[in-house]
Amino acid sequence: MLKQILLTFLLLTTTLLAYDTRLDNYPQTQEWVKDANSNADSAFNLGVLYHKNIKDSEKAIYWYKKAYNMKDQEASTSAASNLGYLYKYQKKYDLALKWYTIAMKKNDRDATFNLALLYEEKLNDNPNAIKYYKKAIPLGDSGGHLI
Repeated sequence: MLKQILLTFLLLTTTLLAYDTRLDNYPQTQEWVKDANSNADSAFNLGVLYHKNIKDSEKAIYWYKKAYNMKDQEASTSAASNLGYLYKYQKKYDLALKWYTIAMKKNDRDATFNLALLYEEKLNDNPNAIKYYKKAIPLGDSGGHLI
């Protein structure tokens, strides 16, 4: 019996410690937290919150990957594109390429254009930059017209 009580206490303590009190500043997050393990939109929204508002890249990456793995088409595509963006600014260009490419294959126009920018600005690979700028044009990306 004592073992079961201690195990329950440990589980409760771990759960309480895992909660991020920074989320308390954003009322809408309570609903997202409740179903983020099964709802791709909620996981994605938590990723955006950590990315844009709280400025915690590691937590943003965690939630974006969780959203991506849920296989919801829209959330998955947006999560992949945002992962590319985060990795680019962390100077992890190989990971940025990976995630932008995944999003591009799902016809994300921003990812296609951002992939071209990555090749041009960070990797100094103009042939690939031009290739992806041209791919961005038919997708309707606002930057694709620069070619």
